[in-house]
Amino acid sequence: MNNEQLATQFLSGACEIGRIPGPRTAGRELRYLFQDIDLAGKRLLDIGGGDGFYSFYAAGMGAREVVCLEPSDAGGSDEALSTFQKMKARFPQANVTLDTRLIQQFSAAQPFDIVLMHASINHIDEEACIHLLADRAAWAKYREQFTAISALLVKGGFLIVSDCARQNFFDRLGMQNPLCPTIEWHKHQQPGVWARLLAEVGFQDPKIHWEPVYRLGKAGEILTGNQLVSFFLRSAFRMHMRKA
Repeated sequence: MNNEQLATQFLSGACEIGRIPGPRTAGRELRYLFQDIDLAGKRLLDIGGGDGFYSFYAAGMGAREVVCLEPSDAGGSDEALSTFQKMKARFPQANVTLDTRLIQQFSAAQPFDIVLMHASINHIDEEACIHLLADRAAWAKYREQFTAISALLVKGGFLIVSDCARQNFFDRLGMQNPLCPTIEWHKHQQPGVWARLLAEVGFQDPKIHWEPVYRLGKAGEILTGNQLVSFFLRSAFRMHMRKA
């Protein structure tokens, strides 16, 4: 079974248990998130993995072991746990385990090939994230944590970061963004800021992509997948860097 067939099988299963309303848009999102990353035979750590959707996709695409790190005492919900269990029952062959520790408490017997931080990088320390550029102590806190995350990766391993950027058109106007009304923009940072900080602890070659509007199809992805258009939409980015 090739990757395309595996992806179709996974998305169909996720749709059946109610994790996604339909496979087409979710498929484009997943391809975007793991673009240029070979998952086959890799060990992956999914920090802030929630209900395990991305963890199970990685396993379905060939990752040999995935740890979904979702702290039970830091925002983890019963609904997320229930969905994880449904995914586990639907895909029993997937080597995905749930770990409820904080990243600050986590340790592993052997390093990972890939670390994924999807919508979780700012939650490592929200207060420090807010003041990252103005407070040297906040910068030092994140630098220390990124050093620990780097230690969890093999040399040449990849870190994938996906999040909202700090700058958005609606926030500049003091308005709520109708596309993502719950985002607190001041609790995020631009991808370039994260790239500079990660470079200090040994990551290199940042590749930054701006999330397109998937429902508009291929043409829409080309037209909307850039920083300028994203500024007027969700300001969502995806970046991957390699450990030196």
